[in-house]
Amino acid sequence: MTGTGRNAAGGIAVIGVNYGTDHMALRFVRSAAALQPSTTATVLVDNSDGPAEREIGRQLSAEGAAALYVRAPRNLGYFCGADYGLRRYVAAHGEPDWVVVSNVDIRFDDPSCLNRLRDLDATDDVGVVAPSIWSRRSRRDLNPRMRRRPRAVAMHMYKVVFGTWVTLNAYELLSAAKHAAKYVTRHYILDRLRPAHDGGAARHLVPEVIYAPQGSCVIFSRRFFERGGSLEYPSFLFGEEVYVAETARQLGLRVICHPGIRVSHDDHSSTGLLRSRRVARFVKASARYIADRYFR
Repeated sequence: MTGTGRNAAGGIAVIGVNYGTDHMALRFVRSAAALQPSTTATVLVDNSDGPAEREIGRQLSAEGAAALYVRAPRNLGYFCGADYGLRRYVAAHGEPDWVVVSNVDIRFDDPSCLNRLRDLDATDDVGVVAPSIWSRRSRRDLNPRMRRRPRAVAMHMYKVVFGTWVTLNAYELLSAAKHAAKYVTRHYILDRLRPAHDGGAARHLVPEVIYAPQGSCVIFSRRFFERGGSLEYPSFLFGEEVYVAETARQLGLRVICHPGIRVSHDDHSSTGLLRSRRVARFVKASARYIADRYFR
């Protein structure tokens, strides 16, 4: 375990969850190490299979990385792994003001991006912040994940769509094709027709209230936890976005999409675009849990 170096009471805890992508985990830690403000601390939770003492932990120690390396006792899943790391952090350093929960295939391209969280400190009902997540694969912003709360019939339909390995992967392929078509339309057709100075980019930088954030990088305020929110998501993987949205909704907190906080994302680095049969079982279980728990 390495020292945390820059952390202090309050501040920001950046928690990355790794499963078998050590090269990206190292890149994530190096990217997070450059973040401002100086009270930002990095936690790397290692969910990976293998020996208790893994090479990535030794490498972080050898580099003198300013990160707390936490080896999970087993693969805890995404949010529960983050919760395990957060508990270790809080036990040593107290409650942070903000908690960033992230996959390790995220990069913080702008070291000052988290400074923009200061603009929200005076807003008592902000529980969750969704940053701009630029997908390097599909060349688009993945946020907002959902602007409005979906209808119950749609959520129960997902139980059917995600109910088998075949229908799940068909859905994933169709979704990828749809986004590819949108990319071509936007960048090769509409951009040629749009006036050079239409002011659209400036309008899109305004934070907005949304329903659900994209799950690969989510920022939680201290209020989220103080009012009873938790990262202990009951399902192993997938569906975290709706879990966050519904928890914030029950706590009377808003979810804010903040385009000024920008990260980039190497999509599907650990799970792949096509789902394995094992992963498909997790998707099926999560779709059933979300629909039955929140959309009765």
